[in-house]
Amino acid sequence: MNRQYGLDFARLMAAYFVAIGHLAFGGTFAVDEVYQRWVLRGTPLPLLEKESQSLWKLDYFLLVHWQTSAGIIGVGLFFVISGWVVPPMLNKYNTPQFLLNRVYRIFPMLMVSVLLAALIQYVFGNRESLTLPAMLSTMFLVNDITGEPFTLGVVWTLIVEFKFYLILALFGKLNHLKIFSIVGLIGALCGINALLLVVGCPKSHPLMLAFGNAGLRDLHYVVLMLVASSLQVALNQKMHPWYLRFVPVFLMVVAFNTIREIVVKSFEIRPWQDINAVSQLVIFAFFLSCLVVQRVGTETWLAKCIKEVSDMTYSLYLLHLSVGLFLMSLLKSKISNPYGLVLVVMLAVSLLSLATYHGVEKQFRYRFKSKEPTSPDGLGSNQVH
Repeated sequence: MNRQYGLDFARLMAAYFVAIGHLAFGGTFAVDEVYQRWVLRGTPLPLLEKESQSLWKLDYFLLVHWQTSAGIIGVGLFFVISGWVVPPMLNKYNTPQFLLNRVYRIFPMLMVSVLLAALIQYVFGNRESLTLPAMLSTMFLVNDITGEPFTLGVVWTLIVEFKFYLILALFGKLNHLKIFSIVGLIGALCGINALLLVVGCPKSHPLMLAFGNAGLRDLHYVVLMLVASSLQVALNQKMHPWYLRFVPVFLMVVAFNTIREIVVKSFEIRPWQDINAVSQLVIFAFFLSCLVVQRVGTETWLAKCIKEVSDMTYSLYLLHLSVGLFLMSLLKSKISNPYGLVLVVMLAVSLLSLATYHGVEKQFRYRFKSKEPTSPDGLGSNQVH
């Protein structure tokens, strides 16, 4: 089975975009409880002095002028990659096998990461928000149902992705008709929510309002993932003239931005990250560039190196915030240069992530082997963030 090192590189860069956003920009400005959880007790926040380094300036510019950031781009890139790799998986596995593959892929490392984050918080950081119900809800991705806060905030993207997997499991192998059907159902849910707002039901039932808002907030990200799924389906179609294959992709982009406009602005539902038009342009330009680079070949030393390093992407995404903040607070007094501090912390988290990949993720691979021939679609490297 061939690996798409272009996807591997995109996935790896997405993880580092998120990590740099949290550790560099957040480390320069954040003073909230989320950061206090994992820094050594008594360590003053922010961790980095604004005047002594420039790591924050790019994100600051992007936020002020374009309402985006490296972290937002990284999260959106993860969603797009997931949308891209799922159609071939649905062709390879039946529904139970597909869901088992995702369970094996997501939960073992997630549980280890939540336990490690909780341990750091309990021993070294601020314990106030640490509770067993919150930990269990985060481990099993049921925070929307229980109402418990996240023990590890980055897990919100996994909840979105798992909802995506559950929805697609109901539809099986994807084509554009099924994709548009899913988007139509999501649009219908927006309509129902609008009707409930008109008749005043959510106002008299706060739990209903919270549940509906959480659902729409997450489902509009699902539509973004379906844009990438639509592109994957289009590229595997045969149609003349060739450009007609991409009409559904264009319609999906319009659908995402329409639903985003309704959810974010009309319903005033605050998304976890607002992936606006600028973010989308950067995300898809970077993603498509990585797909083009893939055509150079997979046997070069660079491709092999990217493949080996990218295996740690999921662990890096889950570990960088808790472990990274703890290490920054621990090493702050020992490494006076802020650039050196961030670099050392990123290297340490990367090495730990590589170790946990081999020690945890690799040990819990789904063992089913498909008898169907597999095209070079990157399934061997499929990773969620």
